This record gives sequence, C-alpha cells and structure tokens, in this order.
Amino acid sequence: MRLLCVLLFLSVGSVSAQDFEILSVEVREPNATQAELVVVVQNNRRTASHFSVRADLPNAGVLPAVRSRERLGSGAEKEVVLTFDTSGLTRPSSGSVVVMNHRRAEVDREPFVLPSRTRVVTQRPMQMATEVQMTIAAPVEASVSEVTVRLTTGNDDRARGTVVFFRLLDSSGETLTANANGSTGSAVLATRETPRWASGRTETFTVALVDPVAPSAIHRAVLSASPDPGRLGGRDQWEVKTIQVEAAGRVLRTHEGAPFHRFSVHNRDRLVQLATPTPNREVNLVRLVLHTGQDDKRARGRVRFQVLNREGQPLNESFENVSLSTAPLPDWTSQGVSMYISRVTADEIGSIVITYESVQNGPFDSADNWDLAGVDALFLRGDRQTEAYHYVDHTAMGAPLHRFTEAERRFVLRLP
Repeated sequence: MRLLCVLLFLSVGSVSAQDFEILSVEVREPNATQAELVVVVQNNRRTASHFSVRADLPNAGVLPAVRSRERLGSGAEKEVVLTFDTSGLTRPSSGSVVVMNHRRAEVDREPFVLPSRTRVVTQRPMQMATEVQMTIAAPVEASVSEVTVRLTTGNDDRARGTVVFFRLLDSSGETLTANANGSTGSAVLATRETPRWASGRTETFTVALVDPVAPSAIHRAVLSASPDPGRLGGRDQWEVKTIQVEAAGRVLRTHEGAPFHRFSVHNRDRLVQLATPTPNREVNLVRLVLHTGQDDKRARGRVRFQVLNREGQPLNESFENVSLSTAPLPDWTSQGVSMYISRVTADEIGSIVITYESVQNGPFDSADNWDLAGVDALFLRGDRQTEAYHYVDHTAMGAPLHRFTEAERRFVLRLP
C-alpha cells in the first residue's frame, strides 16, 4: 500500500509569552484509515511545568488528548504525536490543536486541515531532538465530566453537622474536581445541615470535574471530614467501611476495611488510591502512611522500616523515623514516613518490613501492644531537590492488618 503523507506548516498565533506555545503542527497519514498530528510545544514559563495537548475535529467524535508524564523545562520544546482513526470522516475537514497548562487552562490553539487524498509530498526536516514521543492510538479512551462516589458508613455513624469533602487528583497532584461555583476545588458531599448517615448506610454522589478527562488520568482522591463539635463539646467520629469511585460506568477502585478509615478531630483526611499500578516505572523513594487502629502506639516505641527486593535483598539501610519513634500515635490516627531506596523498577520491590520495639516508660509498665489498621505505600521517583512524582501505589487494610506485641514485633507487607 502506498503511504500517504500531508504536511502542514502553521504560523504561530498570539499566545502569552509566559505560558505554553504551539510552534508547529504537522498532519501525517501513514495509511488509509489513520492520521497523526505531530505537535511541537514550547514552555515559555519561568519554571518547569506539566501541559496537555488536545485535538478538536467537528463530527469526529472523541479525539485524543495527551497529558505530559514529566514536567517540561523552562524554554524547552517537546514533540507530541496524536493518533486517530480517519475512516468515515468527510474530507476536507478543518480542526484545531489546543495546548493547556498545568491548571488545564487553554493557552494556545492552532488550526489544522485533514485534506482530500493526495500523493506524498516533501517530509519536514527535524530541527530538534525529540525527547520522548507520546502516542495514543485508536481506539481512544472517552473523557468523562463527572464520577460517581459511593460511601458506606461503618459501625460509627456520621452525625448531622459533620461536613464531608471530596477531591480528585491527577498524577502530578493537580485537582480535577469542581467546587459549587464550578471552579477547581473540593466537592461538598455533606453540609452541616445534611441529615445523619446511619451505620451501614450507603450514600451515592455525582461529582463534577472542572474539565473532561480520561478515567486513566484520575489517580487519587482525598476524602476529608470536618467533625461536628457536638452538644457536649466533643467531636463526632465517623467510620467509612467502603469507598467506591466509578467513571462512565466503570469502577476505578473499591477500598474496604473494618473500617477503611475512622474520621476524628485528629484524623480528618484520607488519601484514596484510584489509578491502576504501573509496576515497570523506575522509583527511588517510598512513602508510607501508617493507620493506627483501636490500640494506640505509646511514646518512645521504636519503629524501623526496611524495603526488600523480590529476592529478599535490602534496598535501603534499616531506617528509623525519629518523630514516629518518640511521639505517641493515638487510636485511629495516621502518620507518614518517607525513605530513599536504591533506584529500581517498582515491580522489583517485594516487601516492606516494619519492626516495632516497645519501650517501657516505667518499672510497672508492660510491653506496648499496637494495632496497625492499614498501610498505604506510594512508590515514587524523585530526589532531594525536586518534587517527587507519583507512579505506583499499594494499599493494605485489615481489622487490624497486624497487631504488634512483645511476641510479634515484626510485620512484613508483601507486595503483589
């Protein structure tokens, strides 16, 4: 089959000198049913930043969109390739390519034409080194403008007056949800006037997004509660047994525990992992979030961590978190710990060993027992000078997941 190729050069439109800019758009047709848009984008911002590129073509249904996997350096250029199916399209057809900044605001737009069939013309000489080519092939994942959230209350109800917030995040931590005004922010699932949610009850919510995104771009959620002070000056405590997030009828993730999380004045937020793990990503940083159950950890109980590969070899020196070891961890609270490891792909990590050594604070003290209700493990790539990028996650919950005692000081979190 003879390959068809059409090239189109465009002049640069007006764009803020402080944001992303489309330098050129090239239309290629490698075969009779496929077209490629080769877009060169430049970052005119003062700092490195994420960006997105989207194609719009009337009467073509959903066209591809690409979100950068890494921040593009200030002044740097990058080539992005959008691939889509052209079968059944009217020719010639006019469309446009849009570039958006890290806040998903449109900052530049350039037109392109899908022409009538022609013979091969001169190819464009490459004037820049392509860092990484990002390609999305048909069929294209349809974007969604809202998600469905289902919450099931555990054994402790949510009292009237406790406000509940929900927020979705992408892989770089940018907020995707819209607030009540339609701007970027948290959705309110319950106000102070919302009636009580009884134990075992399931509540269903529709949460709007600021801009349509592919479900695969939704990586995490944050569920937050602002406890009601109560009539006697206490604070409401509320258990979530199950949380499920759906997009376009597909379940992104379901988390369940006994409970999955217990909200209190000391534990108001819960990070919820939604993205499908990407085990072949290279990582060198592990962040753990430990969730205490109904038996606390005393002050000065030493907690140590070690990460092992699949062969049981250590990827870091045994690490003690000083603040976690010296401070108490009350019932139903959470504590984060970060540690650097040897650079490996995430699927090479086999287990995380947590060791607890109880310290007796007085001659009449017994050894401390501590319920570990759950662990969130985030495997990241980063260094000490730049922000770490989220790549892979693993969540384990139980009732409890492990109970540390004098006889059971060691817990091994084995990864799938």
